[in-house]
Amino acid sequence: MLRKNIEIIFFKTGSKEGKKVLVDREKFIYQMEGLKRGFINDNEVATKFLDKVEDIESIEIDEQIYRTQDVPFVIVKNKANKREVLRIRRSNQIIWSILLGYCTL
Repeated sequence: MLRKNIEIIFFKTGSKEGKKVLVDREKFIYQMEGLKRGFINDNEVATKFLDKVEDIESIEIDEQIYRTQDVPFVIVKNKANKREVLRIRRSNQIIWSILLGYCTL
């Protein structure tokens, strides 16, 4: 059975403990599908999230990595506890604003 929520974990710079926010999976899917439709030729990240969405347990975002890396990344953890790095270019501002927006709730 598909879990209702995806856990977004945001690590502030210098913190070992992340702030956890539950995001409705259907809302996340709706946002990624909207990006995929709206940006036909530039939706690689939204497509990757949609390909994995049924198996995603959590998405970890590290503020320091976001602020300092040329190509920042998030860690996506699946049901089998396998962690995968998903690199997201800075130019993908809409994806980053969605992900970071969850962290300010």
